[in-house]
Amino acid sequence: MKDAKLATAGRILFDRQFAFASLISRCTDHTRRMLRMDCVAISNPILEKVFLPIDPSTTFVSYFGHLNGYDAGLLWYPLGRMRLRRDMATVFESAPEGYFDQQAGMRLRNEIYAMGDSRDVNESIEKFLGRKQSVQPFLKKIGIGEASTP
Repeated sequence: MKDAKLATAGRILFDRQFAFASLISRCTDHTRRMLRMDCVAISNPILEKVFLPIDPSTTFVSYFGHLNGYDAGLLWYPLGRMRLRRDMATVFESAPEGYFDQQAGMRLRNEIYAMGDSRDVNESIEKFLGRKQSVQPFLKKIGIGEASTP
C-alpha cells in the first residue's frame, strides 16, 4: 500500500511537470518558427491530459511564468527534490530514534532552517548530512541503486 501511494504521488508530480515541459516545448517551437499561435488552444489540451478539464475561457498559459528559458529543464525539478529528500532522510533513518530523534531534528533546525539563505543551501545540506550529497539513497529507493554507504 505504501509503495503504491509513493508511486502514485511520484507519477502525479512527474506528469504535472511533464505537462508543463510539453507546453513550453510546443510554445517555444512555434516561437522559433515565428508562427502565429493560439496559446490557449495549444495549452489547454496539453494540460487537460493531467489536470481536470479546463474551462476554455481561462488562460492559464498567460500567467505561466516559465515559458521563457526553461524548456525541458522543468522535468528535473521533481527528480531533484525527490533525490534531495531521500538523501536527507538517511540522517533520520540512521538516528537512534528514527524520525523522532531529537538530535537529528535539532541538526535539521540548526543547519537548514535557522541558516535560511545566510549561506549557500548546498553547504547547509552538507553540514546537515555530515558528508557530501549523494544520489545513492534515491537510486536505492527507486530500485536501481545498490545498497551502499554514501
